[in-house]
Order: sequence, then C-alpha cells, then structure tokens
Amino acid sequence: MIITDLSVQYTTPHYTKHALTDINLTVSPGTFLTIIGQSGCGKSTLLHTIAKLCKITKGSIEFSTQHPKIGMIFQE
Repeated sequence: MIITDLSVQYTTPHYTKHALTDINLTVSPGTFLTIIGQSGCGKSTLLHTIAKLCKITKGSIEFSTQHPKIGMIFQE
C-alpha cells in the first residue's frame, strides 16, 4: 500500500476540521503495521480512510493487489 500526500477534512456549515494533512506511507505486502498515538491525533480517521469509509480530500491510496487484506482491532 502506498499513501501519497493524503489529507482528510471534515466540513460542516460552521467549521472545517483538518483530520489528516499530507500523510505519506509505504507498507509492503505481508507487513504488519501498528498505529499508536494520543487521542484525537487521527488514527481512526486514517484507518477509516484506508478502509474506504472516509472520503479523501487530497492525495491517494494505492494497493498492490485488487483485494487487499486489511484488519482493524479497536480498543473497545
């Protein structure tokens, strides 16, 4: 998976929240990746965007296979 210049923002009529800004990441097939960080830093947004549950504002996510195996384990 190759993530290039990924940005995600949430927009309402009253504000715009920049959740991710210019993220670049390369993960080789078969690699296990752990994402950790403080509350509110964008971990869930990144995972939701990779799973195509969030709309990309800018940038791209490319997968090396047509049907990648992606698993997520949430705290609760």
